[in-house]
Amino acid sequence: MPLPILKTIRAVFQRKSKAHQTAHQYWKGCANTFLAGDPTYYDRQEEALRALLDSIRPAAKTGLDVGCGNGRFSLIMGEYLQSVLAFDLSRQLIDEASQHAANSGNVRFEQRDLEAGFPAGTYDVVAGMGIASTLIDEKVFTEFIKNLVQAVCAGGHLITKESLSTTGADKAIASGPYITTYRDQFRYENELKLRGMVLLQKTKLATSDGLANYIYLWVRAER
Repeated sequence: MPLPILKTIRAVFQRKSKAHQTAHQYWKGCANTFLAGDPTYYDRQEEALRALLDSIRPAAKTGLDVGCGNGRFSLIMGEYLQSVLAFDLSRQLIDEASQHAANSGNVRFEQRDLEAGFPAGTYDVVAGMGIASTLIDEKVFTEFIKNLVQAVCAGGHLITKESLSTTGADKAIASGPYITTYRDQFRYENELKLRGMVLLQKTKLATSDGLANYIYLWVRAER
C-alpha cells in the first residue's frame, strides 16, 4: 500500500472526537484540579494514600505519578519512595508543583501529555488518580490503561483513584465546557485485571447520585 494512503489511514484512526479534544484542551489549560465540593474529600484521599503507601513501603523504591496536578500527592509519594517522577498536561500546574517541591530533592516534575506516551522504563509504584474520567474516547482510555500497567515493574504496585458509575453502565455528565465520562466500575476494574493486575485493596472515598469514588491498590503479577 502506498505511503500516503497509509498515513491517511493512520490519521483517521488516531483522530479524536470533538468532545475528547474539548476536554483535552480544558485540562491542558487547567490551573486547579481540586474541584470536589466537599473540602474534606482531599484530606480523605491523602489519608487513604498514606495507608496504601505504608502497606507497601518495604519494597517500594521508584515512583511515577501520572496526571499529578499541583503535586500534592506526588510529594506524599516522595516521603515513602527514593525517587518520584511526576507529570501533568498543564504547564500552570507543573509550575505550581515545582514550587511546592523546592525543598524536596527526590520528586521531579515535568510537563507531558500522557496521550503522547509514558516515560521509558518501569517503576515500583505507579499512581494514576482521577485520570480515566477525563479521557472521553474509548481508544484513548484503553491505551491509557495499557500504558499505566506497562509502567509497573513485575511485582510492583499501581494506585488508581476514580469516580465510577454504579448503575451498570457508563455515565456521561456535562461539567462546564467539557463532558466527564464515568465508566462502569466493574468494566473499569476488569480492564486492569485483564492486563495482569491483581486487586489488593479498594477503599470508597465518596458517593453521589449513581457514582462512587474509590482508591485502589493493585499489584502486577510476577512473570
